Amino acid sequence: MDGMTPIVIWLTTLGCSDKDTGTPNQAPTIEIVSPVDGDVLTENDEVQMLAQVIDPDHFAQDLTIQWLVNGEVACDWAAADGGGNSTCAIVVDVDMSQIRAVVQDPDGASALQEISVNVDATEPPVVEILTPVSGDQYYSDQAIPISATVSDVDNTLNSLELVWTSSIDGVLSLTPPDSEGLITDELTLTEGAHTIQFDATDPDGKSDSTS
Repeated sequence: MDGMTPIVIWLTTLGCSDKDTGTPNQAPTIEIVSPVDGDVLTENDEVQMLAQVIDPDHFAQDLTIQWLVNGEVACDWAAADGGGNSTCAIVVDVDMSQIRAVVQDPDGASALQEISVNVDATEPPVVEILTPVSGDQYYSDQAIPISATVSDVDNTLNSLELVWTSSIDGVLSLTPPDSEGLITDELTLTEGAHTIQFDATDPDGKSDSTS
């Protein structure tokens, strides 16, 4: 074997990537966690919607999410947090029925989930004047007993805006209702035929009136 020249063979390892091997990009997934399908919400409540996203090919914060309510954008495209969470704060509308969340990855792959909800409408306050009775007659220097009731199934009594007015004397000042919604007071009015009106408006803008 003397005099033979040795042969050296070099082996080179080439790195491979998904793109090199042609592995397709996988679409992300999204799940609406809150509210859930079929939930009953209350009109004018503030609700923080929550969805979770997963993508085997990208970090969670590289995914963007859009929220739609009844087909209208409620929260436009925004990145998920590091845990894959996306939130969207809304005020519940009485006509709200469909919630959709759409996720998209940097390569354009997307997915969506859609749920349906029901909304309970809030009720307006209810007012009633007990005294005086329509047609009663008093003297201008005589104290007139006033009594009325007010109620609201959705709001506390102290959150209501209560307004008393006279068609001649304008805004009247009366005591607020007690814990049962009863108002008792007395006042004097100028001479003339008065129409006394009692209005109650709740924080949602719903109202009732009697006179």
